[in-house]
Amino acid sequence: MLVTAPSALRDKLRGPPTGLLIDTLARTRPTGDLADPACAAKTALRRLARRHQAL
Repeated sequence: MLVTAPSALRDKLRGPPTGLLIDTLARTRPTGDLADPACAAKTALRRLARRHQAL
């Protein structure tokens, strides 16, 4: 998911350890139109992070 995300989002999320990245993504609150690729990627990453935490 991160590999195909828009470059601005990829650059922002590059670097932190996996646990911190999951926590950060789970806490995000993406807003905007889901037709926007950046918003859609943020929403999908948030959902995946929350699923990871639940498992």
